[in-house]
Amino acid sequence: MYSCAHSKKAEPQKPEVGDGVSGVINNFLSVKENYIQKQDAGNAPEVAPAEVKNESAAAVDVDKAIQKIDVSSNAHVEDWIDFFARRDRERFMRMLERGSVYKEVVQNILIENGLPKELFYLAMIESGFVTHAKSRARAVGVWQFMQGTSKRYGLSTNGHVDERRDPIRATEAAAKYLRELYEVFQSWDLALAAYNCGEHRVLGAVMRGGTRDFWKLYEKGLLPKETRSYVPKFRAALLVGENPAQYGIDVKVPMVIYPDLEAVEVPSPVSLSEVARRAGMDVEDIKKYNPHLTGGMTPPQYDRYEVWVPTSQAKVLMPQVDTIPRMRVTTRVQRENFEEKYYHLVRSGDNLSNLARRYKQSVSHLKNINNLASNRIYPGQKLRISVKSYHVNTIVVQKAPTKKGRNLASGNRPRLHLYKVRKGETLHGIARRFGVPVKTIKDANRIARGQIFAGQTVKIPL
Repeated sequence: MYSCAHSKKAEPQKPEVGDGVSGVINNFLSVKENYIQKQDAGNAPEVAPAEVKNESAAAVDVDKAIQKIDVSSNAHVEDWIDFFARRDRERFMRMLERGSVYKEVVQNILIENGLPKELFYLAMIESGFVTHAKSRARAVGVWQFMQGTSKRYGLSTNGHVDERRDPIRATEAAAKYLRELYEVFQSWDLALAAYNCGEHRVLGAVMRGGTRDFWKLYEKGLLPKETRSYVPKFRAALLVGENPAQYGIDVKVPMVIYPDLEAVEVPSPVSLSEVARRAGMDVEDIKKYNPHLTGGMTPPQYDRYEVWVPTSQAKVLMPQVDTIPRMRVTTRVQRENFEEKYYHLVRSGDNLSNLARRYKQSVSHLKNINNLASNRIYPGQKLRISVKSYHVNTIVVQKAPTKKGRNLASGNRPRLHLYKVRKGETLHGIARRFGVPVKTIKDANRIARGQIFAGQTVKIPL
């Protein structure tokens, strides 16, 4: 059920071969060089204000270039269809039923990042949507990330937290990884193969085989046995999963689905039982929505951390967060920057297009999670770089709107939370607590100069 690890081998030498292989190699080297440059981005000199170009034309999204997934069948795919629909029927039904709980949130993250929503079935064949799934190779979570790969795409893993188990954060990371793989190979078959056994191994097969046609590499036996089965297995899962009745499978829709969720910023480390008590929830429910908090507390390497809480309880919890007592941790931990994990402070020369590339996501996703109506950004602006909330009754679509669904960001109609200002608080502090721009709060309350006073009630659009 699980993939082989996202293994990495030494980079092979570049031969001269045909069938578009040189393009794959150049894409690989470009993405690799880009990744190295990103690591040094913090030391890069700031561009002079005269060079700033944040015009709409600068934020050209590359999503249109991403092709749809080929779901055509062949003998290899038919073998897996027979396996899922007949020989492994009961287990496949259980995977579909478990997956239906997460389907909307996973597909919306994929869609917002310009990726085919059908990649939902990749997670299904990886883990069967068991959040605590762990392979023999020590890949963990819904998307079966190895620890090294998960760190590369922004997931925290240590004795107190394993964000590979968080279906929302892990899906964001998987979307980044899959976008990058597609940029390299320009083929979903090869991108999926690379997700299974590592991009270096697939690149080596492409160069040795002189082709970037997955099925030719399959016939030549240049890919690992498991990887040769992986792509037809994915296609079969997609075909059967999208048309279960056609294959005689009756999927029961679960009574429990993901609720509206808010990422509430709390001091860290704090115990989940105390968070649950303050929110008026059972601690088991808090753990259910935060399966990545494996130690029953928020991770001590951060001074603040965001906990997923149902929206109705989040409204109860938010006014109390500053009074939640921190736990004492005796073991030494390496401190990490909370702000850098979730936010980017816009500098001169930044535009949405280069920020989307830097954080491995789409321009539309950045705009959605920051409630941006246009592509304009300005120095000093703080941009959110990961999902803050998950709401019902709106949907993010690629072309035409549908009647119902779920949205990962704030939705088309922001919800208002009434907050009573306490002594010493500032607009910037309140905006940071609720994860919204200062301007959003000022506009909602018609505050001209940013002055607020203790006892004032302000509206917070969520």
